[in-house]
Amino acid sequence: GCDATNAPESFAQTDQSPTATDVVFDEIVSLGNTDKNPADQYLQSGNDGQVLLTWSEDSEGVRARNAFMATLNSNGNLAGEVRRINDLPGEVHWYGGDNRLKFTVTADGGVTAVYASPLAEFKTGVVKTAHAEKGGNFAPSVILNDDERGPVPVAHAFAAIATSPNGKVYATWIDSRSRTFTGMGKPESTAERRKGIKMRDLTIPESVMQMGPRARRNFVEQNSQLWMAISDDGGKTFGENYPITEIVVCACCVPTISFLDGGDTVVVSYRYVAKNYLRDNVVIRSSDGGKTFSEPTYISNDGWIANFCPHAG
Repeated sequence: GCDATNAPESFAQTDQSPTATDVVFDEIVSLGNTDKNPADQYLQSGNDGQVLLTWSEDSEGVRARNAFMATLNSNGNLAGEVRRINDLPGEVHWYGGDNRLKFTVTADGGVTAVYASPLAEFKTGVVKTAHAEKGGNFAPSVILNDDERGPVPVAHAFAAIATSPNGKVYATWIDSRSRTFTGMGKPESTAERRKGIKMRDLTIPESVMQMGPRARRNFVEQNSQLWMAISDDGGKTFGENYPITEIVVCACCVPTISFLDGGDTVVVSYRYVAKNYLRDNVVIRSSDGGKTFSEPTYISNDGWIANFCPHAG
């Protein structure tokens, strides 16, 4: 809302104020195979005025999915062939929503995508990246988290990726590698684990709610941690992983990345969880290009208490 009494004269409401112009949309352009449940769309503008759109579809014979990218021109029409992002069939995690594939347009017009890929063990996975030169096909994906062969398979998911004004590409994700493993819990179904939670998470597919009992890994710490990696070559390769928070991050609320000062300042937001289940969004800042980060600052200190994950960053 705007208080017209305190607004600049050019913004104050007058009898001569222009009326809103109707927004007119073109006809719908259908993308994806409707027989394979296309979903989890994500889009960004390219450097040349085109729009890049990604989505995922069911993969034959496996529970995981495939991801695709289409380029749309300024008229909303498909420009070029649809590209599949993942080189191995069915390696994109079926759990979409905020965990869906995301991508960034690099300084030279290329694209680097980041997505979660499930492992065989329940609620474990890795984060993968795939890069394509401008207009080209995606190179084979690589695992971004460098602990993929750790002693205990853990979750790596809910990634974010962004290109800095200085050309560097930053990726961050929710990582469980530093949590202290204490053994396997008793088998429980999703419905059994959530029977005391009144709010239904709408991102949980009905098929998961109906799954039979499965054992989960138990950890001393209830929450996770944000880790980061930086690419100095436009998203083709990434440097070593390093943590940017303590183990205080909500396990399934996607973070975001933004930049100030031409990329010298990196800002990351995420959902912080205090010991009393205070679960609110915070920001951290880096003034050295992402090497070190400040202590978290609440965006809105409204005291929301929840002993479950809302699945919304």
